[in-house]
Amino acid sequence: MEEVPDHAHCKVCGKAVPRGDITCGKVCAAKRADTIRRRQTLTYIFYGVGLLLLILLLYSVHL
Repeated sequence: MEEVPDHAHCKVCGKAVPRGDITCGKVCAAKRADTIRRRQTLTYIFYGVGLLLLILLLYSVHL
């Protein structure tokens, strides 16, 4: 049986890459950066809406 060299897989497209690399090239790196940026933005929006709802709840209790 032939031994497979030590490798990892691209986090975007799944192609084999050398161990230690995250993506296979610039295109996949850009896609990964966009995905991370979008996920961070959605997280901030989620926390902002939650904080707004908490403030509204606390304000309505004092009325």
